[in-house]
Amino acid sequence: MSHNPARAYLPFPHHAFLARVTDDITPFLQAGLAVARAVQGRVAPEEIGKLGRPQPFDYTWYVWTKLTAMLESLHRMYIAAAMVRHSPPARSRLGRLVTFRDWREYQSYVFYGSAVGILDTALILTSAVYELGVPERRCERDVVVGNSWLAHSAARRTLIQLEKRVAGFRKKRNPLFHRGEAPNVSAGFSKEAEVLILATESGTGLKGYESLAATTRAAIGKTLADEWTGLADALSPATIALCDALLPVYEQHMQRKPSLEDGIVEFRRRLGLGLGDPHRP
Repeated sequence: MSHNPARAYLPFPHHAFLARVTDDITPFLQAGLAVARAVQGRVAPEEIGKLGRPQPFDYTWYVWTKLTAMLESLHRMYIAAAMVRHSPPARSRLGRLVTFRDWREYQSYVFYGSAVGILDTALILTSAVYELGVPERRCERDVVVGNSWLAHSAARRTLIQLEKRVAGFRKKRNPLFHRGEAPNVSAGFSKEAEVLILATESGTGLKGYESLAATTRAAIGKTLADEWTGLADALSPATIALCDALLPVYEQHMQRKPSLEDGIVEFRRRLGLGLGDPHRP
């Protein structure tokens, strides 16, 4: 059976940090649906929004959105590797609209953009977990890593390690995003191979070479997919290490938050629903 990188969501679905935050947020969502059913037709949605959300929902929700965004960025790297391996056939409907070069360049945008996005989101996630109070637009390396709350912490060390891992991706990402210069995604293959593929795609009359062009396309796609999968594999340990470092900090902050039941009961009281079971309408 061939390896499909897009299915390799790594250990993240089973990571303790993701599992813990998901477990924390699920009862809030269930209780919120119950409250919405209870006040349906009696309280306008905008009025509910004005009441504010129960603690610690805001904290848990914000951490959950940034954690999943970081993990999804890594997942997209594997998806790009799978997609570049399987480009649309030249004679297919999509293949007539998108050349092989277009396809590779598009996946390069996804791959390298997602890689750099992991660090950007990791900084925001760390700020969220520690409750640094730093606006997202200011969650830069020096602001977060240099914060006194992170001094001598495992999170600080793993962010520095993650930054080093991402540096190589940034060197290829910046020319692509800022100057439109696509990286050389045909390294190791001759210019003749590229010309052969373009000629068969453009319908210029080159006959008898379609099979060779398809084989060359597949070889280039496999080479890139294997390279990108290896790069994503090399980036994942630092990402996992950050999850390991942030979990105990998150748990400490959650211990200082009001309980779920207290928060939901207070929210029901504001809506005039009485106390009752916080999980039921």
